[in-house]
Amino acid sequence: MAVGSDTTVTEVDGGLQAEIIYKVYVYDFYNFDKLQREALSLNIGTDINNEMRQLEEAGWARSFRSRGEATWLLRWIGKL
Repeated sequence: MAVGSDTTVTEVDGGLQAEIIYKVYVYDFYNFDKLQREALSLNIGTDINNEMRQLEEAGWARSFRSRGEATWLLRWIGKL
């Protein structure tokens, strides 16, 4: 995950104010070739990954990359 932003700081009554306009970018690699034993011991939802690993071993699925970005700009204004 990455965030790109433009930040503007201005002086207002009583201090400084920031305006941040930002966009979120996401990249992930879905790798189904390993059992996630550490996560299993913590009871974190890895069932889907482990089921997909079995499908990949059988030749019915494969690991893949996924990426995307927000389709809009987000805005935050607040005092510093």
